Amino acid sequence: MSRAIALSAREGVGVAEVRAIREYTRTHWGLRGGGKIIEGLAADPREPSTLLGYLHSLVYVTAKGKPELVEWEHTFNARNPPALCYGPDGRLLLIGGGYRVTAAGIVG
Repeated sequence: MSRAIALSAREGVGVAEVRAIREYTRTHWGLRGGGKIIEGLAADPREPSTLLGYLHSLVYVTAKGKPELVEWEHTFNARNPPALCYGPDGRLLLIGGGYRVTAAGIVG
């Protein structure tokens, strides 16, 4: 189960948390996002995984650049889409694909 963690200077923020907040700010038009990061379990990409298929697009909800929650959709490059897989523990993975997260958003 994931949980949101509010971070502040007096809470002794670690290096990884500071890096996550900086990345959010870099990819969200300079917004700080309330200084929150998500901590939770993820599939281990070193374990064998089972292919479900290839992603055509991804839709997510965020307040990125707007005061209210908005749906954002990214369509992946049809020639090199990421694979949607799951690991032995049933957790989902995105593997491969020609995309990157940049200051301009998801590219590729």
